[in-house]
Amino acid sequence: MGITVCYSESLRRGFPSDLRRQKSTEDKMKSAFIWIVFLACVSVGLSAPAILDCRCLTLNKNVRFEYIDNVLELEPRPYCSRKEVIVKLKDGTSRCLDPKEKFTKAVLLTKRLQDVRNAMKKNASLRSTIAPTTVQASTLNSR
Repeated sequence: MGITVCYSESLRRGFPSDLRRQKSTEDKMKSAFIWIVFLACVSVGLSAPAILDCRCLTLNKNVRFEYIDNVLELEPRPYCSRKEVIVKLKDGTSRCLDPKEKFTKAVLLTKRLQDVRNAMKKNASLRSTIAPTTVQASTLNSR
């Protein structure tokens, strides 16, 4: 009978103050846990593209120079924080080179020199196709 009296008294008064405090502590813990999970998801979501969107996952120190067909140099981008050097080989495959290696720096220098030579050849061919115009002195005086 004493048990029912205590139970009925607690129903009349509502929840005891200890249970109210415990409930508010549980609510605070749940909300803190939800915020921690939310912040963890946001941080993983923001950092993942920087890792996943780089084109080079493994780096080679060098490849045989005579097999290189084309060189592609990619500077750091918003979704990839490192410089990447990709060489296309004559057999159709591509390899990523480590930009810090001496071999890669030599390949990039060679590519830049070839680009300059090609630009000079293109300019020279344009100059030779355009005939120089001559202006006679009599036409200048008549104006």
